[in-house]
Amino acid sequence: MHQHSSSKQTLGISDVIAAGVLFWLITWGMQAGFDAAVPGLLKPETLLDIRLSGALFIIFWAVLGNFLVRPYIGVAIERENKTAGAIALAAENIRESKDILAQVEGALKQVRMRAIAERDAFVEAAKKEAQRDYEALQSACEAERKKTASQIAAMKAQAQREIAAEADKLSLLVVERALSTGTPVKLIH
Repeated sequence: MHQHSSSKQTLGISDVIAAGVLFWLITWGMQAGFDAAVPGLLKPETLLDIRLSGALFIIFWAVLGNFLVRPYIGVAIERENKTAGAIALAAENIRESKDILAQVEGALKQVRMRAIAERDAFVEAAKKEAQRDYEALQSACEAERKKTASQIAAMKAQAQREIAAEADKLSLLVVERALSTGTPVKLIH
């Protein structure tokens, strides 16, 4: 970026003299060149008009440069310096914003990782608790099944004993009846 200083010098008398001498040398070179090519092509009156026009232009240039254009150039240079400062400040703000964004993203990543670790720990604890509950229920079911199987076996044994006792009673009754009525009894086995 091109930097200007706000302390621009005005056009001095030496600048005007240097421009006048340079212009006079150019017109002298034109006169020598044209006269060498075609003698009398550049008339002395025409050369005087060119030199007067050039002198007026140089004076006009000096006046405009010092009094009319200089304040506008100063404002433009000041505006450009402010703009350059604002651009530098904006670039610095962008760098700081990127640094802050990187820090925030890093912090968010850490929080996410912590949350994931906490979630995984919670899920693992829930799985272990569910497994303990399942094993406890399975154990209780197995105990209840054994208890029920034992009760069924006891009831079956009791029923068999009762059936045998009832069968014995019934056969005694049949025998007693047969003996009391006097009819022969046929036993079936």
